[in-house]
Amino acid sequence: RIESQFSDEEVELLGYYLAEGSSYFNKANKQYTNQLSFGLHEKNLVQHVKQLAEKVTGRPVYLTQQLDRNGASLAFYSQHYHDWFIEHVGKGATNKTLSDALMSLPPAQIKIFLDAYLEGDGNICNRRNSKMIRFCTASKKLAQQVQMLLNYVGIFAWIQTREGGEAKFSNQSD
Repeated sequence: RIESQFSDEEVELLGYYLAEGSSYFNKANKQYTNQLSFGLHEKNLVQHVKQLAEKVTGRPVYLTQQLDRNGASLAFYSQHYHDWFIEHVGKGATNKTLSDALMSLPPAQIKIFLDAYLEGDGNICNRRNSKMIRFCTASKKLAQQVQMLLNYVGIFAWIQTREGGEAKFSNQSD
């Protein structure tokens, strides 16, 4: 493992971006837009990520609430960070993949990165005598990479594959 090229704050922002982010060229205002989306109920997390993104990028971060979609978005403009995010975590749900630099993080930064990713795209379930930590992704490659990172920090994980489509929680009809 080599020394990290990232600060702890950059690693944390990349974890949140992996879970909640998208980057695109906005044709309307002709700017590269970086966006992170959250639920309205995640007020503390939204404020934390807003401050983190402003600190890392040096850019103003704009908060928008979509009450009809129960969502809150953070957005800032930067081609540099558009390219940076895509270089390190990929683009599109099924094409998410981690860069060699992220796969080479030291254990302390792996934990920061995975904690941020978990907060966005995962959950922790305590059952009797065990704790289950779950991440969800549409990218097979990302699932394998997260499994490897977990192994590096002493958490041994398995991958469960589920078919996409309509979720069915019950056979009962309305």
